[in-house]
Amino acid sequence: MSAVEAWAASKGATDLRLTVWDFNQRVIAFYEELGYQTRSRLIWKPLQTETAAATAYEFRPAQPLR
Repeated sequence: MSAVEAWAASKGATDLRLTVWDFNQRVIAFYEELGYQTRSRLIWKPLQTETAAATAYEFRPAQPLR
């Protein structure tokens, strides 16, 4: 991870963002030991629909939040 962080910084990145499944507590603990912190949490609930082909929607802000 230190090599990834160094490479990203050399490319001008100011932070790294990782997607980690909530059930994977060992991986979460690993990243936390490296100094990573939870910034946000995506929660979801499957909806019961009458049609078999339900559509999933993801809502994103029009502008990045700062």
